[in-house]
Amino acid sequence: MSCSLVRPGALLSTRRIPAARPRSQRTLVSPGAGHGQGPLQELLALRPEDISEDGSVNFDQLERLLEFHVENGTDAILTLGTTGESATMTDDEDNSVVAAVVKHVAGRVPVIAGSGSNSTQTMLTKSLTYQGLGADGLLLITPYYNKSNEEGIYQHFKTVADAVDIPCILYNVPGRTGCSIPVSVVERLAKHPNIAGIKEASGDMSYAMKIARCAGPDFALYSGNDDITVPIPVSYTHLTL
Repeated sequence: MSCSLVRPGALLSTRRIPAARPRSQRTLVSPGAGHGQGPLQELLALRPEDISEDGSVNFDQLERLLEFHVENGTDAILTLGTTGESATMTDDEDNSVVAAVVKHVAGRVPVIAGSGSNSTQTMLTKSLTYQGLGADGLLLITPYYNKSNEEGIYQHFKTVADAVDIPCILYNVPGRTGCSIPVSVVERLAKHPNIAGIKEASGDMSYAMKIARCAGPDFALYSGNDDITVPIPVSYTHLTL
C-alpha cells in the first residue's frame, strides 16, 4: 500500500530533526523536501512485514523491498503499521524490524514506526525503544477495546508525546479499534509541540471536515482511506497514508 500527496507544498522533511527543535520544525512535513512533482508530489510506503514460510521475518526480502521504494522515489517508510503483521509479532521481532529498516534506509528517507497499543505504558515503552533505534517519527493508535473517556484518550497520546523527541502522528481508525478520537481531543492534541498530525481513517466525512480545522503548518491531516482522499478539500489535506 502506498500514499499520495494531494496538497502541493506540504512535503516530507528529511532526518535532520534536532532533539530540541522548535514547534515549526517538529513535523514530518515541510515545504520543498520531497521528490515528487505536480499535484501528487509525495509517496509514502506502508511497509508490510515480510514473513517466511516458517513464520519468521524475511529480512532479505524486506531489504529488497525497502531498496525498491527508496530507489523509486518513495519519500518515507512506515513500518509496523497495521497493513502488515505487527499485531501478531513479538516485541523482539518488532524491535528487529525497526532496527533493520532504519539501518537499511540509512537516513535516505524518514522512517516512521507504529508504536501504538491499548496500554499507554506499553505504547510509551515501544515509542522510546523505537526512538532509540533511530526512527524519525511515530504512529500512535487509539486505546482499542478499552472504551476510554475523552480525558483518558487525551492522556494516552499526551503521555507519549511528552516523553519522546520525535514527531508523533495520531491514528484514528474506529472501524478497527472500536473507538474514535473525539474532535475536542484532536483540537487539544493539535496544540502539542510534538504532535505533527493525524491519520484519519474513519471514513466519516463529517468528522474529517471538523478536524480539518486543526490542520496547518504544524499539524497535518492525513487521509487513511483512498475513497475519501479526493472528497476532502485539497486545501485541507496534506497526504494520504
